[in-house]
Amino acid sequence: MKKYNFFYLIFFVGYFFQMSTLLAQVNNDCRQVFNTGRLICGNTGFSDNSNGTGAVQDLNSTLFPGNSQGCLSSGERQSAWYAFTIQTGGTLTFNITPNNLANDYDFAIWGPNVSCTTLGTPVRCNYSGTTGVTGLSNAGTAASVNAGGSPFSTPMTVVAGQQYYMMIDNFSVSNSGFQITWGGTAQLAVMNPLFGVPTVNCNKASFINTSATCDNTATLVHFWDFGDGSTVTANNSVASPTHIYSAPGTYNVVLRVTVNSNNANNGVTATYSRPVTITTVPPVPAFSGLADQYCINAPAFNLSATPTGGTFTIRPNITGAAQTVTQFNPATLGPGTHTVTYQYISTTNSNCTGQVVKNVKVNALPTVSIAGLASNYCPTSPNVTLTGTPAGGTFTINGTSATTFSPATLGAGTHVVVYSYTDPLTTCSNTTTQNVVISTPPTLAITGLNDTYCDTSPPVTLTGTPTGGTFKINGVSATQFNPVTLGVGSHTVVYDLNNGCSTPATKVVQVLPKPTLAFTNLNDSYCVNTNPFIVVIALTATPAGGSFTVNGGSQSGLSLATSGTFTVVYNYTDPVTTCSNSITKVVTINPLPTLAFTGLNNAYCVDASAFNLSATPTGGTFQVNNVNATQFNPTALGVGSHVVKYTFTDANTCTNTITQNVTVNPLPTIAFTNVKDTYCISSPSFTMSATPAGGTFQINGTNATTFNPATLGLGNQVVKYTFTDANGCTNSSTKNVQIQTKPVLTFTGLNAQYCVNSAAFALAATPTGGTFQINGTNA
Repeated sequence: MKKYNFFYLIFFVGYFFQMSTLLAQVNNDCRQVFNTGRLICGNTGFSDNSNGTGAVQDLNSTLFPGNSQGCLSSGERQSAWYAFTIQTGGTLTFNITPNNLANDYDFAIWGPNVSCTTLGTPVRCNYSGTTGVTGLSNAGTAASVNAGGSPFSTPMTVVAGQQYYMMIDNFSVSNSGFQITWGGTAQLAVMNPLFGVPTVNCNKASFINTSATCDNTATLVHFWDFGDGSTVTANNSVASPTHIYSAPGTYNVVLRVTVNSNNANNGVTATYSRPVTITTVPPVPAFSGLADQYCINAPAFNLSATPTGGTFTIRPNITGAAQTVTQFNPATLGPGTHTVTYQYISTTNSNCTGQVVKNVKVNALPTVSIAGLASNYCPTSPNVTLTGTPAGGTFTINGTSATTFSPATLGAGTHVVVYSYTDPLTTCSNTTTQNVVISTPPTLAITGLNDTYCDTSPPVTLTGTPTGGTFKINGVSATQFNPVTLGVGSHTVVYDLNNGCSTPATKVVQVLPKPTLAFTNLNDSYCVNTNPFIVVIALTATPAGGSFTVNGGSQSGLSLATSGTFTVVYNYTDPVTTCSNSITKVVTINPLPTLAFTGLNNAYCVDASAFNLSATPTGGTFQVNNVNATQFNPTALGVGSHVVKYTFTDANTCTNTITQNVTVNPLPTIAFTNVKDTYCISSPSFTMSATPAGGTFQINGTNATTFNPATLGLGNQVVKYTFTDANGCTNSSTKNVQIQTKPVLTFTGLNAQYCVNSAAFALAATPTGGTFQINGTNA
């Protein structure tokens, strides 16, 4: 079950209990059951709480001596009061499960059909003192259980219409709630259908309906049977309708109310009836000429009835809004059943209204169609049995009845086939028309398709005459001829109108291969070649006769003068098939390696030391005067000009060579010009000189510019002359010079004095070989 927060009207034993909406709260008083939403509605379980004793303690024997607390010796501790009504009799059980199973819950039930001030003795009571689940169960052994007994009391046997009060008490006073679930075969009331005594004016009865569910939240569906066999209209489903009776009498009015909601009580139905008496004879109007049904294409007509002077209304599709009208127009109303009402007010008693109601059906025209009939036929096509839906209609061809369509009989032209059908139930008729052409088979042709294509040609959209047919290529449906997809070979193209009479057009189309091309003398890579002149490679390919482009420009050769990447394309069109093809090759022209001698001078002196030749990048070979070498040896090579060459091949197999002329210069030729081999110690000092001039002198390893015998002293003196020429070549010459003592000279035969007239004589001295002077003059 579930608890509800609304009040409702419940009819029980002639009493009405009125509810008004209040804020939901735990009900601790019996008399507030109907004011706090504690009416138990249906057998759906619910959760609640017992948290106090309310404004009054209903089990206080002094205040309410007619209320027995039964087994509840402690009275109310934390109580919650409820009421429920039996809808369907049977056995009733339930379980009360505390949210905290350590709590001790008790309960008592009073009834049936008692009041809160005179409850009497409980029909079921349980005060077992046991924690956990309690309730009514087949496991119970007694209707009333005191402390120490079973937590369950025996089930109740209940009868439809009985009302009971129930109090659930939390003995543990924990303010912790509980859940209740219902069992057994009995059903608790969900709602009560109620309507009071209708107001009757002449023959018009107005009904007041106050039906409601226990929670007042479900949608109710009403249906009234006014007891006079009147036509069912939208008025039969109104909650509080007004009905006009056509004759006096007593009628049993029945209200059937059904719960229509998404809760657990969906579909529950209850019924209530009440007699209504009509004493005044009302006027009896009647329709004039209104049929029970019409076809939707029937013309509109004016409504008429007797006596005249009343008002016509129509409710489209019975439940639509009433419209005051003077005409019935099937086309405007549309398919469906429409309620036509004519009311006539008595001229002598304005409360007396005569009414006649008729439900008139507007039928849609039947949907008809012709089956199995093509739009085109050939004169030679076989006869076609005419078939229409729904079956049972009739055919005409060009206005003449027919059952078959015979192309041979009808002949060429457009023929109008009409199928007519009348619905046997509604008598509504409808027709459908189909124009069928019988034509002389046209000659089909494939247009715009060549006999041959290259396998590189773009797709061609297939077209044929006359239009409207379909194509197949090699038996496969197609809309394009695509040489690339189809491939080299013969392909059969067929165009057909698929009308069974035209001869398909056929064409065999050849897809030719593109020419096979190849470069004949073009490598993937080359080295730059600028020495001794620019090299151009003539471009050739097979088959010959095409054209070349290099990097997009038309060229017949590839120059090796410049390094880089060059895209060479050869385009060729076969003169016989006109099929074209092209091939492409990317050619790399690699730069020559950059070479440089390292440590090689332009000139050396002939006495320079030999050294290893080197260059960058390393790994190449050297030649000196065209002879392989690894060293340069000036002394061995001798004076003169010598050619040094370095050759290197890189990873791209590009080879480069550099050459350097190296001069081996001679040493300068040196000669002493004024230094003699011997000197006397008494010889005078002099400035030394040699050729070529400009060098430096050393005497005994010491730099000097003059030779002074007296200073140098007796013995061998080493004089060295060193000279470096303009080429940086240095030479030196060494000379051993002897410094000797003065010889002992002796005149021989020379007297100290002579007479003037003495004879002349030859001068002599020892050692011989010297020179003589007399008074400074050689003699």
